[in-house]
Amino acid sequence: MTTAYDFSFRDLDGQPQALARYQGHPLLLVNVASRCGFTPQYTGLEQLWQEYRERGLVVIGFPCNQFGAQEPGDAAQIRQFCSLDYPVSFPLSEKIEVNGEGADPLWAWLSREKRGLLGSARIKWNFSKFLVDRQGQVVSRHAPTTKPEQLRGEIEALIDGVRPLSTTALQSLREEVLQLASLVDDLHLLAMADLGALPCRRVDSDAQVLLQRLLQRCTFVGEWK
Repeated sequence: MTTAYDFSFRDLDGQPQALARYQGHPLLLVNVASRCGFTPQYTGLEQLWQEYRERGLVVIGFPCNQFGAQEPGDAAQIRQFCSLDYPVSFPLSEKIEVNGEGADPLWAWLSREKRGLLGSARIKWNFSKFLVDRQGQVVSRHAPTTKPEQLRGEIEALIDGVRPLSTTALQSLREEVLQLASLVDDLHLLAMADLGALPCRRVDSDAQVLLQRLLQRCTFVGEWK
């Protein structure tokens, strides 16, 4: 099975950097640009890097000029911008393409692993974000409008070795919790109305069965079975 750690990139100095060096670390991979409306997100990305780097998170920015020609500079200009205008200390790659025939292999793989709106693999704009777990698998894709600070919950989970639940799994869990809450309410009403032990025992039994199902479907690390 292919993982993110099978790929490499070239840094701003043109030196190859194997992602295998980050084996076992969760990754936040972002295509960035210096003249984009989302460029202020550099600040949030740096905050995540500073906050979580000691706990294992690796943030990598991939400059790209494919969207509105918003990253026109060369490596020296990108480095200067990321030192003065939006000082960042996390790794940056050389300028790449993320779509089309010239797409960087890592980004071609990322976009296939987690497709975007309407199932499209194509990267829509600058500051698209991918989160990768400690096994090197893509766990989520986030639109440019998602601010870096909104990823904190997922990042915390990945650092702790928890794979976040999918949207479908969360919806299913929510429905079953609501069902359990309804049964508990029924039990309370029956008890208050003093309708006898037998119906109460039946409702209580139903609630216990549903609760057991919920416990069986969620492990302690949050994986949905």
